[in-house]
This record gives sequence, structure tokens and C-alpha cells, in this order.
Amino acid sequence: MQDPRRHPLFWRFPLAGTVAVSTGDLPKPYHVYDGHGLLITGQAKADVVAQAFVDQDVFPVLTQSGKAAMGLFICSFTDASLGPHLELQAVALCADAPGQTISDDPTAFLGALASRPELAVLSLNLWNDTASVVAYNRDYLGLEADLARGQISLGKRMDFTIEAPDGTALAEGSIRKNRLSDLGATFALMRQLGLHQVLRLARQPFALAHLVNRKTPVLPRNGRARTITAADQMVITRFAAKHDRLSLCGPLAAYDFEPLCIEHMSPFRFVYLHPDDPSQ
Repeated sequence: MQDPRRHPLFWRFPLAGTVAVSTGDLPKPYHVYDGHGLLITGQAKADVVAQAFVDQDVFPVLTQSGKAAMGLFICSFTDASLGPHLELQAVALCADAPGQTISDDPTAFLGALASRPELAVLSLNLWNDTASVVAYNRDYLGLEADLARGQISLGKRMDFTIEAPDGTALAEGSIRKNRLSDLGATFALMRQLGLHQVLRLARQPFALAHLVNRKTPVLPRNGRARTITAADQMVITRFAAKHDRLSLCGPLAAYDFEPLCIEHMSPFRFVYLHPDDPSQ
């Protein structure tokens, strides 16, 4: 089996030294060599999400019906530059100017992220299950990360339970892991983007996006961190309550998140660059 660290993504963005954080010296940039990523996109209460944007220099993107465009990453990273770890992250689609909107279609979030480079996602909440990753995210990347613990199992479904260190539940669910994208989601994306754009994106070796941090003492501005993903499979299906289950608790419950679309990414290969990285 080929060494996953020899993938062209990591030749293009190689490790380049270390950074000192509270747990010691750790390599940069952040690499994930193997694992599985799940992105659930949907809609949330606009007024609740808006609270995370207070005193920030970016603005939430709303759907045509006035909901906030929100997503949830649930990931198992089995091989990474910071060691194996799990991640739970809530994000909201954001823009540099107010008044940006997307349609109410279940695939609109994914379509906007793929075709509108001026848009990004703002990190609302972030949890990891190792102290070194939390320290890296907090002390170097300026993200508001917290410690959690959890289990993710993969088979024909992705089952997960993630909770705070004191046992308080954060997220729990069971999501179908289909081999192929469903036709409805595929055609919906084609209607939004156009066939030419879909084919162009399919030919790209990497998927590019930006994640924006909320202002923190470490990074007191809304930096745009470039993310680069190279997964062999990116399977998109619409969320169906008949087959899929998601329960959010604690700080995530307030968003009243309505899941609409599912994207599985495997094997998950990923690079996250600091906003000041010259490779941006």
C-alpha cells in the first residue's frame, strides 16, 4: 500500500518546521494523511448564529427564507501530523459584506462553497479529543477549540458519539455512508453550478476553501485560513430523517440546526494553512 504521506497534496504543501504551543513544539502546517470526514450542511436560526458574528468583520450568509447557512464537520483522522484525533466543528457560511444569500436548496451550501471563492466559513464551535490538537488550534491558529472525547465507527453507516470531558453530550448520530452520490443531489448541484462548472471542479486535483476564525487574543482579526482537501471519494446525499439520525446538545442545541445535505470525504487528505502562511 502506498504511503499516504507521499500524496501530491503534501508535496505541494510540505511540513515546514515547528511551532511552540502550550503542549510543546508541533509541526506546521496541519496535515491529515488519512481518515474520514463527514460534512452535514443545513439551516439554523439566524438570530442565534448572528450572535457569533458580533464584533466580527464578516457577516452571515442567509438562505432565501432567512435562515443561517450552517454546517457541521464530524471527522475521524486516523493519520495526521499531530497524531490521530477526532474533530467536531460547527461553521457558518460567511461573507465580507452583509446581505449575501443562497437558495434554500439542500445542496446550496456545498454549491456556494465550491463556486463562490469570496465566501468562507466562520468557525462557531470546535472540539478535538487530544490536548495537543486543542493547543495547536488555540495557541497557533487562533481558533476557539475545546477538549472533547468521543467514538466514531465506520461501516455501511457512520455512527458517532461526542461529549465534553465531564460526560455532557455534544453530538450523537448515525448517518448513511452510501457508495455513490444520489441523483437528486447531483442534479441539484448541476442546476446551481452548470455542467461546465461541475466538470471543471471534478478535474481539479484539490478542493479549496477558506475558514475564518473568530477574533481571539492569539489572532485578533478574522483571518482567512486556506484549506486544501484531496479525497478520492466525495459522496453527496440529501439528509433523510427516515434513514439518518442527528442529535445536537449543549451549546450546539441553541442553533436549532436542520440538516439537509450530507457529504462523505474518504480517504480524507487535508492541509490547513495559517492565515499568515506565505503559501496562501
